[in-house]
Amino acid sequence: MIVAILIFSLYSWYKGSDRVVKEQAAQQTQQAADKVDSEKLDAYIAAQHFVDQRLKSPGSAKYPIYNSGYVTITLPGTYIVKSYVDSQNGFGALLRSDWTVKMHTDSKDFVADNVSVNQE
Repeated sequence: MIVAILIFSLYSWYKGSDRVVKEQAAQQTQQAADKVDSEKLDAYIAAQHFVDQRLKSPGSAKYPIYNSGYVTITLPGTYIVKSYVDSQNGFGALLRSDWTVKMHTDSKDFVADNVSVNQE
């Protein structure tokens, strides 16, 4: 009887510790995913600023709502952001332009390596 209670206690302890380990792993995975999502959002916002510098009328620029699919992390701290912007050209007509920004982080700032805006 005592042996059965001891075995049951050890089994319960083992299962409890296994659950804690799984919960910690899940929490660490979620934190890593949240960090990547935050990095991507920051890169998307920085890329918009680089694109604005190339537009004829940056005040008229309308960007799509953020989608994590617009941002690719090629290496840690290196990003490629692809999207589009609706903005006025030199004649005041609203045009949609596709754009790509390749950039990296330098300390805490984003540095543009290549900015391509295909204005029609």
